[in-house]
Amino acid sequence: MKKIGSWIALLALLGTYCNNPDLEDLDFFEVELQPIAAESLNDLHLKGQVITPGKTATGSCGFIWSYDRKKVEAIGADVQTIPLPFPPAGGNAVFETTLRDLEGGKTVWVRAFAETELPGVGHRKVYSANLESFSIGEIVALTGVAEVRNNVVLLFGQLSGLETLGQKVDKHGHVISPTLASPALGCSDCLSSDRGGSNDDAVFGSQIGELDFNTSYYARAYAIAGTDTFYSTRTDTFRVRDGWLRIGDFPGTLTEGTAVADFATGRAYAGIGCQNENGVCLGPELNNQRQFWSFNPNSAGTLGKWTETQNVINSVFGRTNAVSFAIDGIIYVVSGGFYDNSEFFPVGDFCKYDPQADQWTKLSYPGGMTKRSGAVAFVANKKAYVGTGIDAADKEYNDFWEYDPLTNKWRPVASLPADAARYEAAAFTVGGYGYVATGQKGPQPLYDCWRFRPPVDDTDQGEWVAVAGLLPEDGRWQAVAFSIDGYGYVATGYHLDNGYLNDLWRYDPVKNEWEQKTPFQGVARTNALGFSLSGFGYLGTGNTKVQLNGGLALAERSLPDFWRYIPEKN
Repeated sequence: MKKIGSWIALLALLGTYCNNPDLEDLDFFEVELQPIAAESLNDLHLKGQVITPGKTATGSCGFIWSYDRKKVEAIGADVQTIPLPFPPAGGNAVFETTLRDLEGGKTVWVRAFAETELPGVGHRKVYSANLESFSIGEIVALTGVAEVRNNVVLLFGQLSGLETLGQKVDKHGHVISPTLASPALGCSDCLSSDRGGSNDDAVFGSQIGELDFNTSYYARAYAIAGTDTFYSTRTDTFRVRDGWLRIGDFPGTLTEGTAVADFATGRAYAGIGCQNENGVCLGPELNNQRQFWSFNPNSAGTLGKWTETQNVINSVFGRTNAVSFAIDGIIYVVSGGFYDNSEFFPVGDFCKYDPQADQWTKLSYPGGMTKRSGAVAFVANKKAYVGTGIDAADKEYNDFWEYDPLTNKWRPVASLPADAARYEAAAFTVGGYGYVATGQKGPQPLYDCWRFRPPVDDTDQGEWVAVAGLLPEDGRWQAVAFSIDGYGYVATGYHLDNGYLNDLWRYDPVKNEWEQKTPFQGVARTNALGFSLSGFGYLGTGNTKVQLNGGLALAERSLPDFWRYIPEKN
């Protein structure tokens, strides 16, 4: 009888619990997540609904979200939670919010939840059975680095999603930094472009200049919409290598002049050429053009400065296409020529200039060395070597002569092979060897290169060996040459088919090969001045063709601009 009474009491209690309407509300409400909609470029509108909420109006609801689907599926502890008030009783039980400032190029995973607790009854928390996802478009993407030209980079990007969402950006472009792997607008060493506003899904390009040479940069695309700034998920890198900077102009125009760097004084010296703007000078005019200049690369900030020195003495003929060299702080000038009444006259003058005394002295021209123009000169072991060139009868020469400033004497040394005679070639010194490259023979531009081993004593003549040359299509005459840090360089000049040139080639004597480097950034030209000083190359003046009368005619023009070359560093 006692056992039957206990069962009756238990059944009565259960019946009371199941008929409690509050318990029914707690047990049976559910929650659903509605489809996600984009509200703006990086904002999403989220909407959920409590199903059969009954009389329950207390508790909370909301959303959990993550860029990781597995975390949302597992309702992990590290998901993001957006809590909202429980919808009021008697309504449609909808709750909604905006998820803001999401990362472009990622997918968001969302679940809705609702929970309530009735005092004395219990607690219930439910999640939507469905997950909704939405891929946030990458509003702005970096599509690549097109190319680096000298110290200017060309970048490309693309805007996306603007047309679909009916949105616009106020600004867009690129931002770069040499130090920040994720460059951002406003950083201390960042440079940026601004392409303005747009509401089109379009590809865009940016050009950013005045970059540092031998420097690597990070690059991103960006877009600004209102107070929001978007960056491309991709960051690219590029490197600015060698290149050219325009410095102070030469004091006037000059073509077919001569220039040489003197490492003893840290200066370069130039002059003895044609200063007429049309690049044409006859003998009497050249005799009146005796100015000579000194170049200090460290004056006037980083632009350098040209200063006029003592004029060339009157006992030395004015000329063009002379050659010069420097030994122990003394500048030497030899050979050259001029035209008078269409007749060519080679000059047999030899002189020196002492920068310390600011004084010119005429020296004796070497006996046995034919008067010539368009020769080359280089220095090895504190002796000068002068050779090649052309005489009044248009004969091209292959001979070379050695000058010793200690004895003030000349002597013949080994000649180039007879078929390697030339004029208006280029010469440089690397590693104690002299090199002669390019030039002209008859109407043909030359592209070969020869290395000279200097004599070891007065009984030795030295030796010429052919080394790697340029390609035939890269041959030229009237080029400039200089050497920096164990490399030789040849730039500009003239090719019979290709015309005036602006390219630059570097010769590596260890690899015995030529490599094309960043082209000269001034206009293509010939008969320019070139030298190297303090680890930099310098190129300027010369002459080029310019269009007249809207392109109906062409005319020669001499140039005054000067440029510094910054070589590539490993």
